[in-house]
Amino acid sequence: MLWYKKTAEIIKNSIRTVDIAGRFGGEEFVIILPGTDEEGAIAVAERIRRAIYNILFLIGK
Repeated sequence: MLWYKKTAEIIKNSIRTVDIAGRFGGEEFVIILPGTDEEGAIAVAERIRRAIYNILFLIGK
């Protein structure tokens, strides 16, 4: 699986159904978190960061 597809899957599995995620530019992702304050947004970002950190991405040979 391509790295950006796996990253998108992790993001999708880490957010609520009311949240909106998408790619922004080439390697950037954006998430809209309606009704979420700064503390909640930081918690979501940290959850996603930890999930991505724990994945082994094999790129190229």
